[in-house]
Amino acid sequence: MEIFFTFITYERPFLTPLVTHHGTWKVREGLIVYLVDQEGRVGKGEIAPLPWFGSEDFSQALVFCQQLKKEKFTENILENIPAQLTACQFGLITAWEDLLSPVTIPEDSLDYSYLLPRGEKAISICQEERKKGRKTFKWKIATQPLETELQIFSQLVAVLKGAKLRLDAN
Repeated sequence: MEIFFTFITYERPFLTPLVTHHGTWKVREGLIVYLVDQEGRVGKGEIAPLPWFGSEDFSQALVFCQQLKKEKFTENILENIPAQLTACQFGLITAWEDLLSPVTIPEDSLDYSYLLPRGEKAISICQEERKKGRKTFKWKIATQPLETELQIFSQLVAVLKGAKLRLDAN
């Protein structure tokens, strides 16, 4: 089976810069990778490096993918992705598995997490979004002093009323 590899890059600015423990994050960049077989079936994956979390950076991922475009794509390539390119490993293995065993998930069954802002503003936003029916939230922690975050957390728990809250410390 002959498999063709291609990719596109993306750069998306956040509507509101995201404050994490590692600083302010303004733009998300990555690559969407595609594996296409001779019958036209497509496997998709995403390479979205987070260097401060231990992966390669965007430019390293881009160079790796540019090199891959020059050769025939085989399963052997997956086995030989360098260990330091963890985001490339994830994205390409995801695309490979999607190509071989696609899974269809109905769009209305997905429960996306609504990203709350940092600080006390998270409480009012959470209240507004709960009224709209949102059931899952994500809140970046470790961006303010622990005491402050614990106070806000206590108030958020009261607002959740059965909704889920994911805490993200990166």
